[in-house]
Amino acid sequence: MELGVSSMIFEYNDLIDYLPIMEKEGIFNVEVRGYPPRVDYHNKDYIKRLKDALVENNVKVHSYHLPFSPENGFDISLSDKAKADHAIEEFKLSLDAMLYLGAKIAVLHPGDTVASSEEREERYKHSRENIGRILEYCEKNKIKLAVENMPSGKMGERVSDIYGLISGFNSEYIGICFDTSHANMTSGNAPAEIKKCKDKLFTIHVSDNNGKKDQHYLPYSGNIDWPSFWRELNNLNYNSVFMMEVTRHLENSRFMLQEAKRRFEKIISGK
Repeated sequence: MELGVSSMIFEYNDLIDYLPIMEKEGIFNVEVRGYPPRVDYHNKDYIKRLKDALVENNVKVHSYHLPFSPENGFDISLSDKAKADHAIEEFKLSLDAMLYLGAKIAVLHPGDTVASSEEREERYKHSRENIGRILEYCEKNKIKLAVENMPSGKMGERVSDIYGLISGFNSEYIGICFDTSHANMTSGNAPAEIKKCKDKLFTIHVSDNNGKKDQHYLPYSGNIDWPSFWRELNNLNYNSVFMMEVTRHLENSRFMLQEAKRRFEKIISGK
């Protein structure tokens, strides 16, 4: 299993500038957060420069995070059809950029904050419908669509919720992105929660927290049981990239990469 990092680790800086550091530190897989200001998928010149830099530094795009800002209309669970149509068209543009960069997994949020159980059921209906529309485009382009489990108070809090959203689609291209910190917030037991992904686990977002806030800390900085998580991940026969989705909360980005690698090695040692 290889280590990867989300471009979140570089915050709002240009990913292109950090690819040489990734290569030097021996990390060759990245998840691109595909939305401005991090990556502007509308800017074809920038996407080409990013592609060239990835090749030059031997870094592969393992996965691509689709836009998810509700303020900009990227919440597929809302009832506003015009906003949904806009989001779908933007997702298609983003997916086109993703394909050009060489990624085969798109990560999708099923929705944002929901206020009540009545509202939740209605929002699930819209989310399922729009996931179907996105999946149709993904299938046509042989892209795996990984729907992510969300933090407390948002759509798709538990793996069982994600299964409820995707189980109606008879497709090899729909599955789950399991986020350890989100699971720690909603269930308090990320190892037990990942077991429920079964054969639908496409990719993972690995970070740590205190179980209350989505802090995106490096592993062993919060209270997740990493030996148990590693054991359950192996029980699922997961052999894809170990993708860390962490923010830069230590000295600098190079040190963060070094620490990510050190803590990955500790996790896979079973300690």
